[in-house]
This record gives sequence, structure tokens and C-alpha cells, in this order.
Amino acid sequence: MGLLTVGGRRREAAPAPGRPGPGAVAPQPVRLIVGFDDSESARRALAWGVNLLRGGGGAVHVIYADRVILASDLPGFARAGMDEARDEKAAQVAASAAQIAAAAGVPHTFECRRESPAKALVVAADAEVAGPPVIVVGRSRDGARRAIGSVPGRLLRRSPHPVLIIS
Repeated sequence: MGLLTVGGRRREAAPAPGRPGPGAVAPQPVRLIVGFDDSESARRALAWGVNLLRGGGGAVHVIYADRVILASDLPGFARAGMDEARDEKAAQVAASAAQIAAAAGVPHTFECRRESPAKALVVAADAEVAGPPVIVVGRSRDGARRAIGSVPGRLLRRSPHPVLIIS
């Protein structure tokens, strides 16, 4: 940055594009919390998120929420089989998320939470210490989900964090 003379007055020249000016705060890396269940809408949301961060710093924290309402009513044998199936599904979802993030070269973390999706995403965002996160989810195209209440709708009503819905 140098001095610029305009109309006989000396002024400080504007910083070059992409360079912060004096007193500017360096941008913090973006942290995205992405709800992911390997559905088509979740794949769009994660792909959008990693493409946003490609080459620009930041990371994606992928949350897979797996909540079973009636789990306490199952006998031991059925419960063990259900837990095993849930763990296998979580591993498949984690592998799919890793593939999408790796294709974009964006670092990611994966977490499986045993609670409702909206609550899982807000709790994960609340726990962020690296800066304020943005929650990213896909919009369901299923009319029944919209009628009984979708995760994006719940997040928009209840989240104290910014929510980005990818259609």
C-alpha cells in the first residue's frame, strides 16, 4: 500500500484486491455444520458446503442424527440387532460423507448423534469454539415431511445460529 495523490491531496491508496486494509480483521475460517443422512437433499447440501470451502480454508463438521423413539420397548435380542444395524448405517453414511468431502479436498469430521436431527445440529453448533458456525441442510422434497414438520423448518424456528437450506 502506498500514497496516492489526487487533486493535489495526498491520500492513502486503497489496498490491492484480496488484501486487507489497515485495521482490518483477518477473516476467520468458515466452519459449516452439515446435516447429512445420505439422502439426495443431504448430498446436495454437503456438496454445496464443500464446494464453498474448496481452496478457501475452513472445515465441515458432518452430523448424522439417528434417533429411534421406541428403542426402550425392545427386548434385549431385538435391541442388539437394531443397534448393530444402526451402527452399520452410520458407517455407510460416514463413508459417503468422506467421499464427497475428499473429492473437493476439504477437511471434514463426522459425528453420529442419537437424538433428533434439529437438536443434534444445534448442539453441535453450540459446541463450536473456532468461531460461529453456519448450519447447512438440504430441503426435503417429500410433501409428507413438510406437512408434519421438516428439519429445516425446525431449525429456522429454533436455532440461534444461521441456517442455510439448500434446495
